[in-house]
Amino acid sequence: MEKNSKVILIKIVIGLIFLIGITCIALQNFPMTSCAIGGGGNDCTDTDNGDNPSTSGTCQDSTDGYPDKCSGEVLTEYYCISGETGSFCRSTTYNCSSLGKICVNGACVEPPKCSDGTPVNSCSSTKPLYCNSNLELVENCTICGCEIGTCNQTTLKCEGGCVSTDKTENSDYDFHIAGNSTLGNTIWKDSCINSTTLNETYCSSGELKYLIYTCNLSAGEVCIDGACVAQQNCSDSDGGIEPAILGNCTDKNGIYTDECSSLKKVKEYFCNSSSNLCEYTEIGCGSGEICSEGKCKRGYNGSQPPSPPPFSELNQTEDENEVNYDTAPAQSGESSGGLSSDIFAKVVGIGFIISGIILIKVGISKRKKEKLDQANPIPYSY
Repeated sequence: MEKNSKVILIKIVIGLIFLIGITCIALQNFPMTSCAIGGGGNDCTDTDNGDNPSTSGTCQDSTDGYPDKCSGEVLTEYYCISGETGSFCRSTTYNCSSLGKICVNGACVEPPKCSDGTPVNSCSSTKPLYCNSNLELVENCTICGCEIGTCNQTTLKCEGGCVSTDKTENSDYDFHIAGNSTLGNTIWKDSCINSTTLNETYCSSGELKYLIYTCNLSAGEVCIDGACVAQQNCSDSDGGIEPAILGNCTDKNGIYTDECSSLKKVKEYFCNSSSNLCEYTEIGCGSGEICSEGKCKRGYNGSQPPSPPPFSELNQTEDENEVNYDTAPAQSGESSGGLSSDIFAKVVGIGFIISGIILIKVGISKRKKEKLDQANPIPYSY
C-alpha cells in the first residue's frame, strides 16, 4: 500500500511539472506574455530602430542606457534582442572605413567631400592636391606626391614639371580632346585657328610645346572648341516639314522628335541646310484635325464625341487588371489553408493544460481512495 502511495505522489508531481512546462511553451505564442521569472522584461527600446550603423541611437533596457559610440573608425552599435527572460540590449561592431565611410557621433556616415569629389583628408586624383579638414583643395606634395616634377618640402608644391590634361598613354597629345598644358604659372590651351586647323599644345621633356594640325577632312572632321571632331550630318526621318507624319530629326547634338505644342499645333523638327542642325517650327493643324502623338490627324471637332475603343480592347484592359483569386498569395498573417500557426499553438497549449489537470485530478482521486481504504479496511471473508 505504501508503495502505491509513492507511485501516486510521483504521478501528481510529474503532472504538475508537465502542466507548468507545457503552459509556458504554449504561452510563448502570445506576444503579450512572458514566462520569465525575475529580470528582463519587454521594455527594451532603441531610438535608431535596431541594428542600424548609418544612424546614431541609444538602446535602453531595464538595466541601463547604451548610446552608439565611435572608437576611431570602429562603431559600437547597440540594439534590442529578445531572450528567454525578456528583451535587452546587445552590441556589435562595424569598421566604418571598410564601408567607405567614417565614424562620427555614433554612426558610419559618408565622408564630406571637396569640390572635385575628393573625400576629406584624402589626395585628389590631380596631384598634388589634397582635400583638407576645411574641405579646401590645397597643394601638398609631401602627402600626395607629384605627377610630374619634384616636391618642394617647404612650399609643398611640385616644381620643374609640365602637365598636359589631354596626354594619353601612347602620346603626349590628343587631337580629338580639347585640353591645356601647364608649366608653372603658364597655361596654354588647345584652340582652333579656323574650321579645319587646330593649334595643339602639349608637354615634352618638361617643356611647353605646340603644333599645327589639319583635321581629317576625308573623315568629315572639323575643328570645334579646340578639338577635331567628326561632324554628323543632319537627317530627318519624315523628310522635312511634314506635320501629318511623326518624325525624328538627328544632328550632332542629339535626336529631336516631333511633338504637340497644343491640341491644334504640332512642333515640327527639320534640318537647317545652312547650319546642318535641327530646328523646329510650330504649324497649325488643318480643319477637322487635332494634334495627337506628334502629328496632325483627323479628330474630334467639338460637335461629335470620339468613338470608344473596340470591345476587344476593353476586354483586354480588364483582363490585364484582373486578379486571379485562386492563385493570389496569402496576405501577411494568413495561411493558404488550415489553421494559422498562432491558433494551432494555442489549441495545443490548451489541450496540454486540460491533459495536465486531468492527470492531477486522477492522481488526487486515487490518493483519496487509498486513504479511505486505509481508514475503512474491507474485512476478509472466510
